Amino acid sequence: MAYGISHSEAGFRIALALRLFHLRKFIAPPKGFIIDSMTFKYRRKITITEQSGNNLSDYQVRIDLDASNFDFSHFLNGGKDLRFTDINGNLLPYWVEKMDIAAQEATIWVKVPSIPANSSVDIFMYYGNSSVDSVSSGTNVFAIFDDFEVLTQAWKDYDGNPVLKADNPSFDVDGATDPCVIKEGDTYKMWYWCRVGTSWNICYATSTDGINWTKHGIVFSGACRPCVLKVGDTYYMYYNNKDENAIGLATSTDGINWTDHGIVLSITEPYEGSAIFNAWVIYDEDEGIWKMWYAADEYFVPEGWHEPKVACYATSNDGINWTKYAGNPIIEPSGNPFDWWCSAVANPVVKKINGKYYATIHAAGEDGRFRVGFIESDDGINWSIKRSDLILNLGDRDTWNNRHLYGRGLVYENGIWKRWYNARADSSPPEETGYAEQKSNVEILDASKWIKMYYDNKGFLSISNSELVFNFGGDGSSWYSSGIRSHYEMPTTFEARIWVRWSLNTDANAFFFVAWKDSNNWYQFDYESRYDRYRFNKNIGGTASWGVVTYSSADDSLPLTEFRVRRLADGTWRLYKGNDLLIETVQTELLPPFVFHCGMSIKEAAVRTVAYDRILVRKYIDPEPSVSVGNEETA
Repeated sequence: MAYGISHSEAGFRIALALRLFHLRKFIAPPKGFIIDSMTFKYRRKITITEQSGNNLSDYQVRIDLDASNFDFSHFLNGGKDLRFTDINGNLLPYWVEKMDIAAQEATIWVKVPSIPANSSVDIFMYYGNSSVDSVSSGTNVFAIFDDFEVLTQAWKDYDGNPVLKADNPSFDVDGATDPCVIKEGDTYKMWYWCRVGTSWNICYATSTDGINWTKHGIVFSGACRPCVLKVGDTYYMYYNNKDENAIGLATSTDGINWTDHGIVLSITEPYEGSAIFNAWVIYDEDEGIWKMWYAADEYFVPEGWHEPKVACYATSNDGINWTKYAGNPIIEPSGNPFDWWCSAVANPVVKKINGKYYATIHAAGEDGRFRVGFIESDDGINWSIKRSDLILNLGDRDTWNNRHLYGRGLVYENGIWKRWYNARADSSPPEETGYAEQKSNVEILDASKWIKMYYDNKGFLSISNSELVFNFGGDGSSWYSSGIRSHYEMPTTFEARIWVRWSLNTDANAFFFVAWKDSNNWYQFDYESRYDRYRFNKNIGGTASWGVVTYSSADDSLPLTEFRVRRLADGTWRLYKGNDLLIETVQTELLPPFVFHCGMSIKEAAVRTVAYDRILVRKYIDPEPSVSVGNEETA
């Protein structure tokens, strides 16, 4: 033995060491630059130099690659194997505008967090990995971006809406609205507000699929806006009285025959104004208490009737005696014309799932039109509303839901949210109830990015073949319009790039760029077909005026073309068609922020088309930073 180790054990250790030595010779560690657990064969340093004398933050930097500064054969997955980082290795968002390996041309935009004035910063470009896929995202890079591709997931209206029509002369011919839906076993059960003349009642219907409903008539009289829940073997229905200034309670063992217990919540607080509406109640089994969300106060829509304005909260130990939350109202209108909840917020329809609260709400924007959003909360009291929370936009001309969207039915089933809602139409037929649910791979306007403008809803828009398409005609005497505006502001100085095609004639216009502040204040570039001209016009305080024009008689039928609009710090606005400057004007009455707006107007009866292929808005400074692509490094 030597040092306590036997000859046989020493021999084993020597043999093991020799084996490991030979293994290391043949199984070497991977060579390359490791970024976020991915290994890349190559990298280049990109040097960005600020030239305008301004500190830039989250600036979108354009990187052009060609045969003079890049070896395209070193992309190992068709250009998808690409990542960018800052000097500390933090990943940076990027978007590939062009990738043509055969032509050896690429244009890539990278969002750089900080570029100090008159200074340079370095970032790194990594590539050379045959298994890495692209994470190119225009949404993550630009202030506003949409290429109108199929959405991975979105709320989608049922094509056959409305699913519950106001068609029974005995009990709901003048309205079938405010549905409350629960599912028991294989049956969906709906209680809804049914109207004939001035008779307000609550009706009942059932369905096996949530779409095809069997009506069972009136089950409770003299009330409206029901909320029904089942606790144990008892159904509880909270309802509005006809004066809309109190909330009552009825109970039932079968959901059909009800015992009325009278008023359980009435107006007592200044913030409630002269109305309380639309109680929504859950029994929280985790905490052993009843929770109510209700709407209060009054907001008068443009047509003149009142709707709720704020959302409030109350709790109860027995479902009868309620304590109003001291911090009410819990949700209020924002007052910001860019927000879809600018003017009024109403009717949280709440579900608690795994300790988290989810709700649909309907809210009025600057135009006074109610739309539907989906929001979340950790405690049911503090709700964070974002512009991207909008889920349902208004319908088109002559549709059942083109004026206001409301509704109360919400079910979460097999990982899918389902919603039943009522709506108003311009033609003022009775309100009816439709259906929407979360769907995968949906070709619709992205409500998380865009608000569909009202404009008396006399136009049509659709998403088709990855284009936003406006396709409609007028009546020969009045102007019909349709348009969208972005949820999010454009930067103070910016470049908007719009890829658009159109087929216009006589009285048809494409307003392909509007810097919108509110309905009375905006700047606009458009093409006016009756005069064959591009023009700048504006609306200040509700007064419209027209300014600089450029004539172009050949553009009534325009193939896909890129337009660019730039705003400079001194108030200079420039319109480019491709690289050609069409209009330059200085305008200072309206100051940022603005949101982006586009669409189509027409008077002639013939159907015309304006189609947008892509829209993006980015920060812009003049002169822009310079970009230098460094030499290739191999690990």
